[in-house]
Amino acid sequence: MYNSLSENSEKLAEYTGCKRKITYVNDVDNINSSLYSEPLIYFHSKKSIEPLNDDSLNDNDFHIRFHRNVLRYQRNVEYCQWIEHFQVSTDNETRLEEKTYFYAQRWYPNPVSSVRYNEALSHVNPQRHPYSSKTVTLSQAKIGKLIFNEDLIEQLYDFKSITDDNDIFIEPAGKYASAYNEHQFEYIGNGRFHSQYEKVLLYSPPTINQLQTETKIAGE
Repeated sequence: MYNSLSENSEKLAEYTGCKRKITYVNDVDNINSSLYSEPLIYFHSKKSIEPLNDDSLNDNDFHIRFHRNVLRYQRNVEYCQWIEHFQVSTDNETRLEEKTYFYAQRWYPNPVSSVRYNEALSHVNPQRHPYSSKTVTLSQAKIGKLIFNEDLIEQLYDFKSITDDNDIFIEPAGKYASAYNEHQFEYIGNGRFHSQYEKVLLYSPPTINQLQTETKIAGE
């Protein structure tokens, strides 16, 4: 069953009084339509999703191929980075302020510069940014007898994480992926890729920097 909203049919019927036309389609398998672009609040179908023109989704960077019933996928990139915090204290006798610095590693979606950290030599953040987060949507898809355009498909935000036992995800072929060959990303399971590298600075201990990506899908 494919739903754009989870409300029941009784509640959806209340929307018919809106000034703008909003359509409630009970069964898309038994209606006649070509391109469908009207505002839609509910539909269901026993049919599978069929991308038009064999336009199935893929991610060439990681050599991922999705099965035909995926309408959108979301790639989330995160960096394991040092985050600097400080605490200000005042000496009771001299009344001078003193800053004490603390560092904690966190996953962040964007690179955080560590160049100006107080202890920059021993807390080095990743300096490479090979891939960005992104969301990719099919241009058109057919469900039952309805053909949905990209504007309507983009309204799907109910992404779910991929698991290895989910048959709508095709495991990537690592040796063919540029992410593997150029940036040492390896598949670690459940839609996640991981890359780490060692950054060594003069007069500083080695620091392991890591990047990871997670792929999510919408459309089942």
